This record gives sequence, structure tokens and C-alpha cells, in this order.
Amino acid sequence: MYLIGEYVVEIVTDIQTSLGDLSTAGSPTHRAFGRFLADNPGLLALIDQRVASYWSCYHRWDFPRLADYPGRLLVTAMRAAATSAGSAPVAGPTRLRRPQPPRAAATIPQTPPS
Repeated sequence: MYLIGEYVVEIVTDIQTSLGDLSTAGSPTHRAFGRFLADNPGLLALIDQRVASYWSCYHRWDFPRLADYPGRLLVTAMRAAATSAGSAPVAGPTRLRRPQPPRAAATIPQTPPS
């Protein structure tokens, strides 16, 4: 499952082919992934963030829309499976934030020795 969030698109495409029935509601793959991901929503969010990050860095020229990237298609199918497993809807990632510059460390005033 972690390999879905990797940058090698050929691996992601092979996984997408192997899990062809993931998006078919009621299929064994759909039910199994749905139960697992409903119990582990943080994992799904992490994979989704990695997919978006690697798409942005390496694959946005081959796949101009993130929605068309094979990793995102898999995450969308996994989110639907998790939602249909009977849990509350599994939320997508929050908006990615730009890194902020480090804050200056607070200095403690030193009192001179008496």
C-alpha cells in the first residue's frame, strides 16, 4: 500500500492494474481495503499527501490534472472503499501549506552576577 505513494509512476500503474476491481463496490478487494482503511484513516491521508507531492514534483507535465494521475485514482478508489465500509467519510488531505521560515529563538534575559 505504501508503494502507491512512491514517485515511480510505473510501480503505481502496475498496482492500479493489479487492483482493477478496487473501484467495484462489493468486490473482495473493495471490501478488504475498505475495512482496513476505515480503521486506518491516517494512513490513507499520508498516502494521499505523498501522491500529491510526488505528482507535483515529478509528474505534473505528463498528467496536467492531479485527478488523472494513477496514484490519485487509486487514492480516490480507496477513499470510496473506506467510506462504504460503514465508517464516517474519510476526509481528503487538508490544503498543503508552504513551509514557513524558522522563528527566531526566544532569548532569556541574563542578569549580571552581583
